[in-house]
Amino acid sequence: MGDDPATSALDERGELRGHPGLFVTDGSAVPTSLCVNPSLTIAALAERACPGIVESTAEAGVPARYGAPTPR
Repeated sequence: MGDDPATSALDERGELRGHPGLFVTDGSAVPTSLCVNPSLTIAALAERACPGIVESTAEAGVPARYGAPTPR
């Protein structure tokens, strides 16, 4: 994950370069070991990718919105 296409497979949103709509939201987005417990970092990366996923979905013609429905 990074700015330079020569050194990173994912863009800053977590989308795989050259494959629109394919997002990586797990630990494989990080090029090194996250050490003891990576769950919070992985959750933060997934949360960061959500707006891009919704945008990509909307561009494909599928109705989508960002945010969870309110509990009933």
